[in-house]
Amino acid sequence: MNKFNNFFESITFKDVLFIFLILSIIFLVYCFYKYGTKETAEISQSLGIGLGSLFGGLAGLTAFLDWFGREKKAERYIKELRGKYPRILLNSGELKIVQKKGSDMIYLIDERDRSRRWFQDQEARKDLGFSRDDTSGVMTHNELADYLEESPIVAKKNFY
Repeated sequence: MNKFNNFFESITFKDVLFIFLILSIIFLVYCFYKYGTKETAEISQSLGIGLGSLFGGLAGLTAFLDWFGREKKAERYIKELRGKYPRILLNSGELKIVQKKGSDMIYLIDERDRSRRWFQDQEARKDLGFSRDDTSGVMTHNELADYLEESPIVAKKNFY
């Protein structure tokens, strides 16, 4: 049994493709001798359309599954951030949103672990349920340096 497992593990995609091409040529030669030129051309055309549809469907399925996986990953990311930074803690002494002085950069300050995260854009704030009006003040560069900088918060649409 181990011999068969090793044999099947050693087969590559090129081997399968080569076998498929050989079998296709044998089938076409057989059809040519049995049915003639016109019927063989029709059979070949039908097979080509069928295989093209099959491979096109597989490519579409692969693209859909890739997109769906990225969407789910982005949703989990936003859900995780909403759990870590709930809106109810905003301006309660645990979380606050501040603007860096002399800049348009907006930071989410977490007093629980003394960290700061930069919002990439307005869309990232909206994804977490925060708005422009939630900004509570301005901090200087030196004040922000007291907090450990974590990765920026990106919008769901830019998460990929």
